[in-house]
Amino acid sequence: MALELLKTIEQAEAQAEEILQDASRKARELVVEAEKRGAEEEARAISRRRQEAQNILREARETSQRRIDGLAQKQARQREEVCRAARQKLDGAATLIFERIVGDGNR
Repeated sequence: MALELLKTIEQAEAQAEEILQDASRKARELVVEAEKRGAEEEARAISRRRQEAQNILREARETSQRRIDGLAQKQARQREEVCRAARQKLDGAATLIFERIVGDGNR
């Protein structure tokens, strides 16, 4: 009977060792899987952030271009106004110059 008890204890210890080894193997597999999933999620997060940064940069460029276009149009209108005002004064200036030349030309 003592021999049977020792065999039962040895079998229980062997089973416990197998269970321990199996649990250890499963734990390693879980760690490897978790690391793999973590790396994949990190790669996805980096990709999302990169895309967000590109979108922000694109929007900033578009906004800047709209501002530049608006300023260019404003400057073109201002130049046209200056030219129009100069054209309106051109006849008066020509007359004034002519009168001075004719009036002071005999001196």
